[in-house]
Amino acid sequence: MLHVQTSSIASVQYGHPRNRTAPFTEADWTVVDAPGVTPYAKSKTLAERAARDFVQTEGSGLHYSSVNPGFVLGPALDADVGASAQIIEMFLRGKYPGAPRVSFPCVDVRDVARMHRLALEADVPSGGRYLCVAECLWMIDIARAIRSQLGELARKVPSRELPDWMVKLVALFDPTARQIIPELGREVRVDNMLTRDALQMTFIPAADAAAAMARSLIELKVV
Repeated sequence: MLHVQTSSIASVQYGHPRNRTAPFTEADWTVVDAPGVTPYAKSKTLAERAARDFVQTEGSGLHYSSVNPGFVLGPALDADVGASAQIIEMFLRGKYPGAPRVSFPCVDVRDVARMHRLALEADVPSGGRYLCVAECLWMIDIARAIRSQLGELARKVPSRELPDWMVKLVALFDPTARQIIPELGREVRVDNMLTRDALQMTFIPAADAAAAMARSLIELKVV
């Protein structure tokens, strides 16, 4: 029996020292007891660990693997958008005058789907943990990619980066801005060469994924 669990990069990258420079790999796990780790990151980490423990003790004959997507971009299917699309929507609406200094491991939703299929079909041992990340981008890079590819349609998308002090000031009144304060200035790096080699996976560039999401939100009249 084949089973692929949709986990998250959230089970990998949180709770580590802020000054860490080494890229995250398939071997890293979120430290759930560390200060500031969100309930979402804890739940994703504990769920994946529980699945792996079950397979090891009770899952005889079960071929298990996990796919761990980063910040999911790419075209939206409908107007009922998720958290990733809401950030792009705010960019398109010009909600903020600039982009905060936050970086994300990004991936196109079409690659997330393809990686699930490859994890089922590839001749690889059970237990694989596949980091579904094309590359890591700062939010200003995402904004610039949208402006570059959509032109006038993206005229409200920010073109500059906000200083951290300004984001912290806005966060006093804005719950959305408040959520990203712990991540300000923290550069995230991911090395998923093991995943790329195991599944022979190539990724859609993150800049193209961001532009595709923005374009779809306009076409779906979300913006």
